[in-house]
Amino acid sequence: MRLALIRHGRTAWNLRMAYIGRTDLPLCPEGREELERCRRSAGYPAVQRLFSSPMLRCVQTCEILYPGLGPVLLESMRERDFGRFEGLTHPEIAALPGCGDWGMDEERMEFPGGERWEDFARRVLGGLERLENEAGARDAALVCHGGVIMALLEKAAGGGRYGYMCPPGGGYLLAGSGGCYSVLGSISP
Repeated sequence: MRLALIRHGRTAWNLRMAYIGRTDLPLCPEGREELERCRRSAGYPAVQRLFSSPMLRCVQTCEILYPGLGPVLLESMRERDFGRFEGLTHPEIAALPGCGDWGMDEERMEFPGGERWEDFARRVLGGLERLENEAGARDAALVCHGGVIMALLEKAAGGGRYGYMCPPGGGYLLAGSGGCYSVLGSISP
């Protein structure tokens, strides 16, 4: 199966570079315009099946990139819950009492009141199994979040998760099955 992992388009919080997880924001006008331009320039692969996080920013991205192809919504593909740091930027977090060095060790970036990375990755990998079962051997796309892409590729393709960061509207084209994938290339917005 070929699988396109596509990060949703920009939101107002993406423009601020804030952590956005459980907050259900729509795409901002700039995000919609950017996706429309990218779709017209043929940057996204054709697919037979479309899957999405249920978050509004992902569903709106599906409507722009794949009009008329209704997505199967996967709860397990929601973004990580950032707890008390939801909506804050890195500098805002670092300014909180006791958080001056927060984020200096990328492997230990905990989010108070939020989801642990291990729990988040386990949830996302369970969603990949459902996606594979429903997609079969057909080409598919998953419109989701940056953290979801990082978790999937860290486990399914190997390597460090931070090597798989991508901009809004960007992503990766994969080939494989059974939770094991090779990265064929990137999708640039």
